[in-house]
Amino acid sequence: MSRHAKTGHGARAGRTGHEPSSLTLLIPQKMDAVSLQGLFQATYSPDPNTRKAAELQIRSLEGQEGFPTAVLQIIAEGQDLPVRQACAVYLKNRIARSWDIDPSRPRPNQIVLSPTDKISIKQNVLRVLHAAPTNTIRVQVAALLGTIVSCDVPDEWPQFLDSVLALLRSPEQREQFAGQLALLEVVKAWRYRHSKKEFLYQVIEQTFPVLVEAGSRAAEEDSLEAGSMLHVIFKIYKASMINGLSAHQQQTIVPWGTLFLRVVSKKVPAHLLPADEDERERSPWAKAKKFAFHDLNRLFARFGSPSQLSSRAQEYKPFAETFVAQFAPEILKVYLQQIELSHQGVWLSNKGKYFIFDFLSECIKPKSTWQLLKPHVHTLVAGFAFPELCFSAAQAELWETDPVEFIRGSIDPLENFNAPAASATAFLLNLTRSRNKATFEGILGFVNTVLAEYPAKRTAQEKYGALAILVALSSVVMRSKAIGNAMEGVFVQHVLPEFKSPHGYLRLIANEMVQKYETWDIKWTNKANLEAHFRAVVESMADTELPVRVLAALALTEQIQHKEVQAAMGPNIARIVQDILKLSDEIDLDTLSQTMERIVDDFGEQLLPFAADMSRHLGESYMRIMREQLDLRGDTTDETDLSNVNLDGSEDKVMAAMSILKTMQQLVRSLEGSKPILQQITQVSIPLVLFTLQNEFIELYDEVFELVDSLTFFLREIPNELWAVFEAIYTSFKGSGIDFLGEMINSLDNFISFGTAPFAQNPAYRQMALDIFDTAMKSEQLGEHDRIAACQLAESLLANLPGHFDDAVPVILRIAIEHLGKTKTKALRLNLLETIINALHYNPVLSLAALEQAGATTTFFQAWLNNAQLFSRVHDKKVAIVGICALMQLTPDQTPASVQQGWPALFGGLLQFLETLPIAIQSREELEAAFTAGPDEDDDDDDFDVIEDVDVDDDEDDVLDEDNEYLEFLAEEGARLRERQEAGRADDDEEDFGYDEDDLAEELTFESPLDKIDAFIRFKNNLAIFQSANPAAASAASAALTPEQQAQLSKALQHAAEREAAGATA
Repeated sequence: MSRHAKTGHGARAGRTGHEPSSLTLLIPQKMDAVSLQGLFQATYSPDPNTRKAAELQIRSLEGQEGFPTAVLQIIAEGQDLPVRQACAVYLKNRIARSWDIDPSRPRPNQIVLSPTDKISIKQNVLRVLHAAPTNTIRVQVAALLGTIVSCDVPDEWPQFLDSVLALLRSPEQREQFAGQLALLEVVKAWRYRHSKKEFLYQVIEQTFPVLVEAGSRAAEEDSLEAGSMLHVIFKIYKASMINGLSAHQQQTIVPWGTLFLRVVSKKVPAHLLPADEDERERSPWAKAKKFAFHDLNRLFARFGSPSQLSSRAQEYKPFAETFVAQFAPEILKVYLQQIELSHQGVWLSNKGKYFIFDFLSECIKPKSTWQLLKPHVHTLVAGFAFPELCFSAAQAELWETDPVEFIRGSIDPLENFNAPAASATAFLLNLTRSRNKATFEGILGFVNTVLAEYPAKRTAQEKYGALAILVALSSVVMRSKAIGNAMEGVFVQHVLPEFKSPHGYLRLIANEMVQKYETWDIKWTNKANLEAHFRAVVESMADTELPVRVLAALALTEQIQHKEVQAAMGPNIARIVQDILKLSDEIDLDTLSQTMERIVDDFGEQLLPFAADMSRHLGESYMRIMREQLDLRGDTTDETDLSNVNLDGSEDKVMAAMSILKTMQQLVRSLEGSKPILQQITQVSIPLVLFTLQNEFIELYDEVFELVDSLTFFLREIPNELWAVFEAIYTSFKGSGIDFLGEMINSLDNFISFGTAPFAQNPAYRQMALDIFDTAMKSEQLGEHDRIAACQLAESLLANLPGHFDDAVPVILRIAIEHLGKTKTKALRLNLLETIINALHYNPVLSLAALEQAGATTTFFQAWLNNAQLFSRVHDKKVAIVGICALMQLTPDQTPASVQQGWPALFGGLLQFLETLPIAIQSREELEAAFTAGPDEDDDDDDFDVIEDVDVDDDEDDVLDEDNEYLEFLAEEGARLRERQEAGRADDDEEDFGYDEDDLAEELTFESPLDKIDAFIRFKNNLAIFQSANPAAASAASAALTPEQQAQLSKALQHAAEREAAGATA
């Protein structure tokens, strides 16, 4: 990034008192302070015209010197809080866009900040942070400070750290808090800078002793301010551990660990905790405790467990040995105390529960902590984990008030991954997977007891919890042959009756049990039991409760694998699809996408009469969702503070739209050969595609381009209406879609291949395609994979438009030659060579003239022959063969001298391509056969190993975490890349960046006009032309043949004769 010149103007922030000193104000011309505040006040006017006018006027003023400083003064001293907040949001965004402008990477709305404004802002921002009247404004000021710190500290603002230290050491608590917020921005800015972590360690060494003292004082206080201060201090510590644990932190673990445990254990007075549960979770002391839990857990999981340290983290082994022996037992003791207190009615936050479960899961791994945890396992399962999995009052309320949100939270594993129920589930899984011998049978015994005691001694909510444990442990249960085989009886006795339960949540969990255990291939020895559960699931799809209907649809998806289920569904498939489509409209989530795709895949033929109606319904749903998204987008402006906007609903709807596109793709693929229906679906799809591209919904581009690819490929023609889509794709590529060329290329190829006549007749289309090629090859924004796609586009144009693309040939050749000498990958080098060869095949005279004019003929042919081994696939070899055959048609006066002299080498290369072509064809046919056959049925067993019993571990050993092994692999790869980069080899090591020949795999779905060419007959025919048109070159080539090459020639001619006799043509 570019850096501004050093000015030596970073003022040291001293003690500022309760209010900041007056700022140096530079009012823009023709704008006084009152008018400026009025302007920002107008930005939240209910009148959209007034809002827009104010925003435009601010835009016109923001380039004036003094404007940012004036806005900062309003934040500090303004009288109207909403105006001060609007100014804070604006200035945060303004500084984020334009504080440090990199000319090589311009961004929208970047307007240079004057040096005077930068000086003024840096001199005053800490005082403004201290004086912020509300937390909302304080957050915005801290964020803008973070941008400046990230760019300017330490080099351009060397006094900043001293200013922060002065605040931290102040006797006045508000100044200390401002210093802590500023320090948090420093640590956040440097937490990921691995190569420069020495500066961060220096900051830690200077500031953390002051921090821990302040934290210790705050822990003794009973005030909201003390809770907020501890919250920020612990966030600083969290950020400081991202990249490692400094020597200072290792040496001072005692005071910090003591502070963390003190805050975790602190009994917060009731008057500091709001009555409302959600507000209580967000209260300062709840947040302070949350981060205390987090920091203790992080210290143990990453640095404090010797057996879990990666090979690159062995420097922490002495610290880890001390931590696991001395601190981990104390942490476990305190956490168990917190659990006991919660049983006695002391409030424990959801985040607290989550982090306790997380720590307990970590304690399972080292043998020393496992021995401490083991005696408590039964109590923890029954008294701590199980209650979190029972159906709660909060779930019941959400079910009633917002069933869609209930579905989203219940089904999406990422939605509530840090909720207590999720961490309780993870704890149970870790127990049964890592310490199976000691825990599995006991947990199942507890579940069986609960199920057996229902309803006499157990509630419906508790039965839900017991079944939820079975859902969570389904993969472990089905790994055991004995227990897995017994699950059919469990379903009949405890699950099937709940499909008729008066409790909706029990009907829900019954469907979820079917879904999960069908996923793991539960064995139904009695087909009547399978049929009974199938009927129950189908009936659930008409349940009065929306969540039950959704889970029933998901269960049905997994039951489809049974032939009996498929036979039963077939006659009713239209009604089932209508029910699922209606259900999808009700929830607008992507939850049912796999259900629809599976049904379309398995019942494509039965759906044929309803496919057009189905596509219309999908199209209407898509347009409804996306118009809502367009309206939502219109409600935001460039200055909207997105940190305060809830985007979850929007993201869910976009995912739902994505699922609709995927379902339509699957529907199109299932209709191959049903051209009239495909034409109807095309008419439905065109408005969807145009709307998405024209409104730049980039997040849907992948699916949109795949839908266009499927439509054009299976139609195998381009209706007139579809050309509007081609034009939209071109417009998109020239704008927001430039990074999606790899996703566009198949559609572009189809437009050219199946719309050859319109392309030949319309020069505008040809110019668009050529412009895409030219832009992709030259744009610094794109990489080598995009240039490969551009070469594929050029090949399609040259192969499909003979005689209609002459003007473009010199342009394509010039660009290909320019890149040939500087390419890093074998794949791009091959595609560049084939681009030039395709031009030779298109028009050898024109192409050779262009090469000669560029002085590149010899360079190209040498590169071709030197890289002949790259032409390993069937298509590669055919390109090479037809390219040389095209040259064989030329007379001596049409052949450049360098080519005339090089015919012996060219002819020898041609024979080698012909020799190896049958081998490549055979390999391709074997791949196609394997692809058509699909995976072996036996391969399904590879997903997991069925074991005879559950006695599979040794409680005396450490458990190595598989996730740690993967993280270690990533760390090693990262270190290897860093070492290579630091050694200066990154750009020079071609093999590291390139593809091996094995990576150039056959593209089984790729089609080309060359597929229709018989290479051997083409060679035989052109050999005769060669001997007649250029006898001198033919004689020279023949005379230079080795005995082996002469045998190759005879073999090729014999093969050609055999193929002609079989009826093949060139």
